Amino acid sequence: MEAKRHTHDCDRCIFLGPWEKYDLYYCPGKDTVDTTVIARYGSLGDNYRSGLTFAKPPFVTPANPLTEALSRAIRDGLCDQDGHPIH
Repeated sequence: MEAKRHTHDCDRCIFLGPWEKYDLYYCPGKDTVDTTVIARYGSLGDNYRSGLTFAKPPFVTPANPLTEALSRAIRDGLCDQDGHPIH
């Protein structure tokens, strides 16, 4: 897998690889309310997009970075189609 390009300081987040200008992450959070996908495009605190609401299937083309992050998390067995962690 390619290396991270942007600093990200959450120790719960799982790096899913780069996509276009983004570093993609899945964050299982402390509970399902905190669970999200993240697309970081810079190292500053506010240089990211996040939210499962914006990444819900069906996956359409062209994909957006949050949809791509959720797709990768599902593919990697980290979560179900709704983004809920698989334990």
